[in-house]
Amino acid sequence: MPAMLPRLTEGDKVAYGYQEFYRVSLTDLGNGHKEASITTHRTLSELPHWWGVKDPLKTPLTPEENRARAGRRAKTQVRQKCKVMGVDSLFTLTYKENVIDRDLVAKHWTAFVRRVRKLIPAFSYVATLERQKRGAYHIHIATHRLPALLQHHGVKVKSWNVMRAIWRSVVGTLGGNFDEAKRKFHAKSRSFKIARYISKYVSKAFDEGGEELEGKKRFWVSEGISVPRPQVMLFAREKFADLIALVHSACGGHDGENTLYVDPGRGVFWMCSEAGG
Repeated sequence: MPAMLPRLTEGDKVAYGYQEFYRVSLTDLGNGHKEASITTHRTLSELPHWWGVKDPLKTPLTPEENRARAGRRAKTQVRQKCKVMGVDSLFTLTYKENVIDRDLVAKHWTAFVRRVRKLIPAFSYVATLERQKRGAYHIHIATHRLPALLQHHGVKVKSWNVMRAIWRSVVGTLGGNFDEAKRKFHAKSRSFKIARYISKYVSKAFDEGGEELEGKKRFWVSEGISVPRPQVMLFAREKFADLIALVHSACGGHDGENTLYVDPGRGVFWMCSEAGG
């Protein structure tokens, strides 16, 4: 039963066995990462005869609202995939020229991954696009730490130099660079922070994309990275504060890195945590 039950009068609620619960969802993403939420869950014991009939009074979502909804889903997907992977490194591919052709950037990214995997077959990633103020694109890559050296043209070379050479061979005369973000992610919560950092660019891509990017990918994820199904529990209308304490404890939120959001008026709570170590 969906969380929203439109068109219900007080009489309907009595007639059709309306009930309200708190829905608690807990997802263990591995690598010490957990995410949890509390939302209001509404059910009926019997469906009204008009259930499933389109509500003529319901206003369809605007394109902007649809994009915002898609952006929230994509942000969650990127954040959770990063945590499942246990990423520990963040790299950026940039252009020297002002490259504003998004399809060309996507083509370059595909070629870059193909060439990297010839040297690192297990190369996995979550990658997002960012458009700079001048209009040029660059690519952020959440992945695992590179080996110190890579075999390149029969010689062992520092991996950073190899990755830069591969990217430059892909983009040609457009020029470019391969950079590693270091200063922001030295803490024990490196994976947690990278996941949070890179997911914000997905939201930004949906916010700024507009209709011209409808149907275009805003991010890329390696195949085979699956997010575990959440554990879901329904509680009768317990005290909201008590459930928050329960969820906070289940997430191991007393130690390590945490992000919290709470709206008592709507009965909404969300948190993500990374175990301290």
